[in-house]
Amino acid sequence: MLGMSGSGYGYLQLVDGGRVTGQQMIGVGGYGRGVCHLYGGEVDIAGGIEVENCNNGLATLYVTNTVIQLKSEQYLRAGNGNASHATVVVDGPGAGILGPSGTYANQSSEARVVFSLVNGGRLRTYYFVEYQKNGTTKYENPCVVALDGGVVEIYYDSNLFGADPAKTPKVVVGAAGGTIDTLAGKTYTQYAHVPLSGETSNGILSVNLPDGEVSGLVGAPHVWASAGGGFGAALVADWDPVRRVLKGVKVCSPGWGYDPATVKVTLSCGADWSKTLTADDITVGATETG
Repeated sequence: MLGMSGSGYGYLQLVDGGRVTGQQMIGVGGYGRGVCHLYGGEVDIAGGIEVENCNNGLATLYVTNTVIQLKSEQYLRAGNGNASHATVVVDGPGAGILGPSGTYANQSSEARVVFSLVNGGRLRTYYFVEYQKNGTTKYENPCVVALDGGVVEIYYDSNLFGADPAKTPKVVVGAAGGTIDTLAGKTYTQYAHVPLSGETSNGILSVNLPDGEVSGLVGAPHVWASAGGGFGAALVADWDPVRRVLKGVKVCSPGWGYDPATVKVTLSCGADWSKTLTADDITVGATETG
């Protein structure tokens, strides 16, 4: 478990030649900050993946140039703690999270979860469910599935992505388009969420580090929009895994509804290091949709 204690921070980095194998699950984020960046290598585990499963925790799972292969009976969970924040990004044509039996999001009150699939990144799962308080009422915040050149593939072709609105994540499609499909052959185009006018404005377009690169950190920080309202921005550290240097902030999905005057972005390695950027360093504006 990465970042288990309240002020704690945990970081896992995997590059070409690295391996994570065995029976254990991968737990990213406890009560503190947890960050897992996978730039290559092999992940073959019998357990599932949990991205933030404790109250008030913050977690990032960033997958690029590698594939996480889960066993058919295992799961991917995000936002399992009250007021938790989870960002899952699958970035690039060689990146994927494949095989979980179920993908669960927003399982607790005030959780904020964003799945961002960009540049050919793939999530293949048996079903995808946004949790509810009860049989008819969802939790306060929507789970956002942001597609900008990404693909969600689902085996099960009912009771998700619009078949049951109470369990449906909010799907936002960027300029590069995206696909929600099932391996059974049914396409969910008819259920795709069409962004409202307010959801194409005031997205976070860029974030500037005013002092340039930051070295000497234990690992890549968790990054999130910590003020200014809004939903759906998927922000990750632009981290050099070789030099172990923070180069900047990568905007994988801009989200919508952020106040340009009050927006803030925080980068945090728990008690080790943190920095909050204000509106002067953040560009907010209209976002393109597919």
